[in-house]
Amino acid sequence: MATRFYFVAFAVGGLPPVIPTFQGTWEDASQGVWRNMTLSKNATTEVISGVTAGDPGSNTAALGLISPPLTAQTISGTLSISSRARELAATDNLNQRYRMVYLVNSAGTFQDTLLTFATSGTSTELSTTVSAQRHAQTTAFTTQNANDGDYLVIEYGYGETTLGSTPAYQTTLGGSGTDQTNTDNDTTGQVPWAEFSQDLTFQSLTAPSDVINTTSRPLRRLLVR
Repeated sequence: MATRFYFVAFAVGGLPPVIPTFQGTWEDASQGVWRNMTLSKNATTEVISGVTAGDPGSNTAALGLISPPLTAQTISGTLSISSRARELAATDNLNQRYRMVYLVNSAGTFQDTLLTFATSGTSTELSTTVSAQRHAQTTAFTTQNANDGDYLVIEYGYGETTLGSTPAYQTTLGGSGTDQTNTDNDTTGQVPWAEFSQDLTFQSLTAPSDVINTTSRPLRRLLVR
């Protein structure tokens, strides 16, 4: 089996239980925001806007995503990430989809890299219509051992190889419709996601697919009170 995560709008999930420092080699990480990931969809959506630095080869962090707390396990296999985004004008030239995946501990401190900071390998320019954007497609990552209470972290963002006029983007998270395909600029579905090929396990929760921490405290503390 696989584990598919969905991205949770702030109005539903609030801030994640831990907020690490962005680890990717972003030219601009200041516009990146942190949100939760869960195993189930929620109808509430959120649109996050940003601009790149405006020079060839620039990139900007859009989202940092935090999983529910893991149990101790070895994480291996492949990963696909399909964000939902658009560039605001055809002259923006946004054609790069960056990502990084890693583990942090229960305090939010970086532990190990699963997928190094890189682009998806495609150079298809983002459409001006909100659509699927592929940051990884069954991409193999480095096997790592997670400790009990660690979190998976996904960072993603956008960039350009040729100077654009603005260049500005919008990325959308949340939604309860059809999962989008993992094909750049495809409009078949409406819900972005990230999928690990492995069946991951999480700390004991009544319904791990539905639990969203809306406070700044780790989930495990909430469950033992």
